[in-house]
Amino acid sequence: MDAGGEVFSIAVSQDGKWIVSGTERGLLTVWNAESHEKVNEFTGHSDRVGAVDVSPGGTRIATGSKDKSASVWSLSTGERLVGWLKHDHWVAAVKFSPDGYLIATATWNTDSVRIYNSQDGRLLFDVPIQPVGSTLNGSLSWSRDSKQLFALSHDGNIICLDASTGDSLSTWPIHKSNNPRCISLASNGVFIAASGDSSVSFWNTRTREQIGPVIKHAHDIWSMALSANYDLVVGGEMTITLRRPCDILPSS
Repeated sequence: MDAGGEVFSIAVSQDGKWIVSGTERGLLTVWNAESHEKVNEFTGHSDRVGAVDVSPGGTRIATGSKDKSASVWSLSTGERLVGWLKHDHWVAAVKFSPDGYLIATATWNTDSVRIYNSQDGRLLFDVPIQPVGSTLNGSLSWSRDSKQLFALSHDGNIICLDASTGDSLSTWPIHKSNNPRCISLASNGVFIAASGDSSVSFWNTRTREQIGPVIKHAHDIWSMALSANYDLVVGGEMTITLRRPCDILPSS
């Protein structure tokens, strides 16, 4: 699968049919996940695409770029549906809400986490949070009901926002780390994983208490995801590791 340049972002549709990649030159490519055939390709930005996401219905693509903008595109045609959504700096993260009605963005090196209407691009809230900027598309995670947005700040705090008001509902620090990297919310919404340097910790989203021990890895963690059955996948230093938190965390 030749992406036409160095790949800085990738996403898979929820139904598993499509893979979308973004390159350092602003090129977006849509692939058939089963056949690996290229089904669409277009230049979406004038600079590096560091964040990409696919809408829950699998029909739209959200992108964030070093050109200080975010946009929404038709997956099938490449037509820009929303944007340009101008930001003050590099858009390092972009995430559709699970219901598809909202988009969250995080701006590198700037106090700005934003929530937009994904249909018309209206800015709903601009929250003064400086998100972690050392990883791409790892600082934001939505609750399954789309009512809460979790953001990881550059100083190592998880901040839970009310998506209907933009207000902060709770804030708590992750385990001690010099470089907070990324977060991933479990599909049941009960716990959230947070990485820093080469370690991962788990937190109860209601009580904000740490669950179980900190998991150490051999290398720094640059990306992380929780699967639907709570398997933890982490990547960094040319390795991908699969861990099973259910073997470590208490059953409750």
